[in-house]
Amino acid sequence: MAKNDAIDLLSGFSTPATENGLYWDGEILFDRLSDPTCDYAVHATADLLLISSSRKTKGIRYALLCGFFVRSQAKVTSRAVRELTGARGRLWKHSLFVYVGVNSRLPMLPGIVLPARLRPPMLVQLRDFNTDELDARFDRFQLIDSDFV
Repeated sequence: MAKNDAIDLLSGFSTPATENGLYWDGEILFDRLSDPTCDYAVHATADLLLISSSRKTKGIRYALLCGFFVRSQAKVTSRAVRELTGARGRLWKHSLFVYVGVNSRLPMLPGIVLPARLRPPMLVQLRDFNTDELDARFDRFQLIDSDFV
């Protein structure tokens, strides 16, 4: 698939300016996933898009759920979330997956929450040079929004 074709497919899932969180459009998203050492997959329903990647840590293979994107003005169902996480399993052939993030547009987060003792601390630094207000609330912050992908 050509880069412009992929950007056209992703453009309907760009983050609206009214949503608190990091803004991604199709072009930026495509460039972010251009790491030649990793394979990525895009799974989609009419209103929900998931980007996943196959990974291996300490000999355990799993799928990394890099990010969910919702089409503007769409309402996503729990069934759509389950459908895409299932599609990820069929593609990568891993029953295990990891999702790190928050997304207020999803009716439910996929999987189960790990106990705190199994979650290493994560440092997130944010600098907003356009305002003096401190509003650190995120409607959406996922691995695709950071350097972890």
